[in-house]
Amino acid sequence: MSPTVIRFKYHVEKFIKTVAYLSQKGVPDLDKLKISKLVYFADKFHLVAFGRPILGDTYYALPYGPVPTLSKDIMEDASESEVTDSPDSNVDKLLESLEVSHTGRYPTFKAKEGIDFADLSESETEILDKVVEKYGTKTGRQLINITHEEKAWRETDKNDAIDFRLMFDGPDEEHNRLRIELLEEDQEDREFFEYIR
Repeated sequence: MSPTVIRFKYHVEKFIKTVAYLSQKGVPDLDKLKISKLVYFADKFHLVAFGRPILGDTYYALPYGPVPTLSKDIMEDASESEVTDSPDSNVDKLLESLEVSHTGRYPTFKAKEGIDFADLSESETEILDKVVEKYGTKTGRQLINITHEEKAWRETDKNDAIDFRLMFDGPDEEHNRLRIELLEEDQEDREFFEYIR
């Protein structure tokens, strides 16, 4: 029997506020590549510590490391688009909180003034602060190299979705095993409630 596929609901607002938070904390050069790596670590650290990621995006093992696919698409669209007439679009939501600059080699994202971070919980900002401290000053190239050492990237076939179980790569195997069992039970519960709706 194949293992349960672990998935989470994607929260575009959390993605946008996460990028804005990283910017407000002074992380330089927030381009698509650097953001992708930083949110990977944020989701991983929050999943391991609290049993759920921050964004809930699906990560793929691409050549430059783990990539959050839905977030990547929004960043690409925002980099190429002007604000549309549809206030419900994810690009418009992003552009309400973030500015896109095209002055460098790649478009970068910067927080606008007066952003409300109420969408981010205390545990999420705690993890984001950890990510800023550990990886915020790294270059995109350095982050690629660091993520290439990640078990989740190394043990996933290239261009395939990363199994969230692989993010549990710490030395405490018993802790990892118990957390994964809880994730699997939670996924079964989510699927059951989706089924009976």
